[in-house]
Amino acid sequence: MNKKLAVLILIVVSAATFVLLLNITNLRFGSFEELIPDDYPSSIKMARMEETFPAAEKILLVVSVGPNDSLLEAENSKALYNVIEDLKKLDGILKVNSIFDARNVSFTGFSINPEPFFKDGVPVKNAKKILEDPVYVGNLINENGTTALISIDVNKEVSIDSIRKMLKRLPDNFETYMTGNPIIDDEMKKSIMLLTYLFPPLLFFLMWVLYFLRLGDFRAALLPPLVALIAALWTYGIASMANLTLNMLTSTIGLFIIIVSSSYGLHMIDRYMRFRDSYHHLESVKKAISDEKIPLFLSALTTAVGFLTFVFSAMEAMRYLGILVALGVGISFFFTLVVIPSLLTLMDLKAKHRHLGFKIQGHTKFSRYLSLGMLILLLISPLFIKDIEVNSDQFSYFKNNSEIVKATEKTKETFGWVLPMYVVLEKEGVFTADDTKNLEQMISKIEVLNGVKGVYSLLDISKSYNIPLPMLNLFAKTDDSFSELSEFISGNFMRLLVKTPITDANAIRKLNNNVENIIAEYPQYSPYVASTALVNAGINSGVVENQVTTIFVAFGAIAILLIVVFRRILLALIAVVPIVVTTILNFSYMSMLRMNLEVSTAIIAGVLMGLIIDYSIHLLSGYRRLSKKHDKAEASDLALRDIGPVIIASGLSLSAGFSSLFFAPLKLFLDLGILLVLGIITGVASTLVFMPLLLSLGSSKKKN
Repeated sequence: MNKKLAVLILIVVSAATFVLLLNITNLRFGSFEELIPDDYPSSIKMARMEETFPAAEKILLVVSVGPNDSLLEAENSKALYNVIEDLKKLDGILKVNSIFDARNVSFTGFSINPEPFFKDGVPVKNAKKILEDPVYVGNLINENGTTALISIDVNKEVSIDSIRKMLKRLPDNFETYMTGNPIIDDEMKKSIMLLTYLFPPLLFFLMWVLYFLRLGDFRAALLPPLVALIAALWTYGIASMANLTLNMLTSTIGLFIIIVSSSYGLHMIDRYMRFRDSYHHLESVKKAISDEKIPLFLSALTTAVGFLTFVFSAMEAMRYLGILVALGVGISFFFTLVVIPSLLTLMDLKAKHRHLGFKIQGHTKFSRYLSLGMLILLLISPLFIKDIEVNSDQFSYFKNNSEIVKATEKTKETFGWVLPMYVVLEKEGVFTADDTKNLEQMISKIEVLNGVKGVYSLLDISKSYNIPLPMLNLFAKTDDSFSELSEFISGNFMRLLVKTPITDANAIRKLNNNVENIIAEYPQYSPYVASTALVNAGINSGVVENQVTTIFVAFGAIAILLIVVFRRILLALIAVVPIVVTTILNFSYMSMLRMNLEVSTAIIAGVLMGLIIDYSIHLLSGYRRLSKKHDKAEASDLALRDIGPVIIASGLSLSAGFSSLFFAPLKLFLDLGILLVLGIITGVASTLVFMPLLLSLGSSKKKN
């Protein structure tokens, strides 16, 4: 490559990078619910219910004072009232429902007489009666008056940070916790922005340092992570131009591209610097390209195949993750063969002492013990794998010290429930007194189910205030002062609120089945169940089928590619041994660490298969080159000594890169990082232990 061509290539790439970089600012960030397919049955039922009972997004605010204190004390109630009134003035807040909206209702003649428990935030004379009212206890306030549950209806313009700032005005004896979809989405968005904008530059510097330890030259160490970072920027820019939305899955695109494809540049630079010991730097560039183009092409192709298996997922976000990472890997491969040689053409990187060096020998006592240990673990892995649970819980995606988890635990502890499950009933005419008996029977059967804290319905209001059901139906249409009735009845529709502390997918599905079995006994009401918890459980639908498909498609595609390239089935089978070992042990690690198989952990197997095959390809390419002059045992040993140090350096850099996820704000990324680091260590070990052993079998001396 001449210098004019090199300069032209760098100018074109720089201009394109600048244009795509401008588009990154237009990236959109999606909510957790966007991960769930719209055609999932629970999503359809939820949308159906919201057509009848229109509802804004809700924030649940838990406000608590000490056990020896009370929210019915004038000083406390007034402070809380003032903050709530200020909250109502914030943009994006549509409605706030709290203890200050509670009333002692009496029914005389044909009218309702509501008497508020508070006046301008100060408890009235009969305020303590609220603690005896079943309509409010367990729904708006706990039985001893120390904790209140405040429901805040919001739209998309709401600022969660403004709400937090407002809550800080409460006295020091108050504790506040917030949960609900808007809070979850806010935490997710902040985490996604960190992973998109902060982590890639940090990974770039981390890789730079690690590669310097290997290569001993700052300029040489800069090139691999630089081209990987630019490839990530290109991918984000293309995603923005395609108007794609980033979510908790697709936000990892940049991390995967930088961590995975930095090793391509490392292989190229390492090979160049080896040739630089004996050749002019332009000749070294040509030889490095000649040696590495096939192994790098295979590595990029097989890695892309591993990610492209995600296109078989029912989840759109996972399909986009696979496509975009595969695109980024392809771009990085192109940069490794074009941009890095262009830069090397313009500057001479002379070989230097490698600071991070490894001397590797095959068939040592350590390798024998390691191989024996891995074989034993493989043999007993079925005992672990059978215990893996396919389950998910949106609250488990957050760390234990997060606001959302604290709010969830506080709500469970105080009120006994977190997410509501609704039973929606429809009747041809209005609900009458004749329906009361049927509804009471239905509710009593639901209340004794495991996982049900209670059922809150129009019947509670009817009993508490001695108002007949038909009258409540009438008041819901004509009396705006009793607006909370619209939460339970709308025309010929009624809904029951089933209170449950359950949040994980399997348990909520089991409860749903039990509730559906009960309501099926009342076909005259055309009943169905709707719940955000059931919708969230949809994120895990088909995860086992997708996992099996991903593994077999990736394995088959990789094996076929290796057979086509190396033209020997035996060599291809030897090359896939490390990915088989790594994939099996990955599931064993999941079981040992008590991690569930769900949407975030389900991507691990495909990712690891695409990464680990890179090591097999480079070791096998070195073996084939050396086997032309040496017998199998010598060739495998020499290939191990030549390629092994690079594999270890690459594995260390990948492990270090993915370990950055340990510091990610969401627990799901922490779990992702742990499994990827363990998988890479296993992949490196199985490549360096099993492949030389298998390649050296049937050794016979060969003359030079």
